[in-house]
Amino acid sequence: MPKSSDSAQAKAADAPISHSSVPSRVSRNALPPICNCVLRFDRIGIEQGLSQSSVNVIFQDSRGFLWYGTQDGLNRYDGYTFKVYKPDPDASYSLSDRWITATQR
Repeated sequence: MPKSSDSAQAKAADAPISHSSVPSRVSRNALPPICNCVLRFDRIGIEQGLSQSSVNVIFQDSRGFLWYGTQDGLNRYDGYTFKVYKPDPDASYSLSDRWITATQR
């Protein structure tokens, strides 16, 4: 005969997970509204122009551009095409490295 604590653990394991109980790193109130439109995409990858398939950071700016930091530069996506920014040793205002791991406002 199983102990009552074993039965309780089995029931807890079968119970659905409440998403409100899952810790979040960002409060829902802290997220900015995106727009009053429907944004849909199934997959964005190198086939669509992303410079590298490993994305370290994603950011959406105030104009709606999505910025992807990869191991091969900073990618700006306008919903249709990518513009890729990479270091230019001849430009003092250029990125310092191809490997982008964070963005700042």
